[in-house]
Amino acid sequence: MHYESSLGPNANPSPHRARVGTTALIFGSSGAPLAWAAHLIANYGVASTVCFPGQALRQNPLPSMRSAWSILLAIDLIAMAIAILAAITAYRNWQLSHEEVAGYSQGMVEIGEGRTSFLSLWGIATSIGFFLAVAFDFIGLWVVPLCG
Repeated sequence: MHYESSLGPNANPSPHRARVGTTALIFGSSGAPLAWAAHLIANYGVASTVCFPGQALRQNPLPSMRSAWSILLAIDLIAMAIAILAAITAYRNWQLSHEEVAGYSQGMVEIGEGRTSFLSLWGIATSIGFFLAVAFDFIGLWVVPLCG
């Protein structure tokens, strides 16, 4: 079933788009997932360099890897900070654009009205989710042995 726009045939489906910058919209919706991916890759690189080829630390790890736990901690904290900043940005974006199509939620689904607001809400949800994913890894850093 196809719905017509509540704004008319020639209306902009995202009338508050000018209130939110493209960079803010992209960062708010994809900053946390990208931070999580970079965190995962960096943590894997650090941990595998220190722990390979077994369950025990190398006898002579690379000089930059002597403080692997501190490096992993810093990576986790940076990724969580980026996820929080992305959530704040997405929330700010939503505050600026949530009135795009008042009282017409069907339009967001069927014909794309309110897409700036939708992307902002999506950014809030994904930022919280990926923050929690990094937070679980952060907790694991304290609970699980480095090469265990």
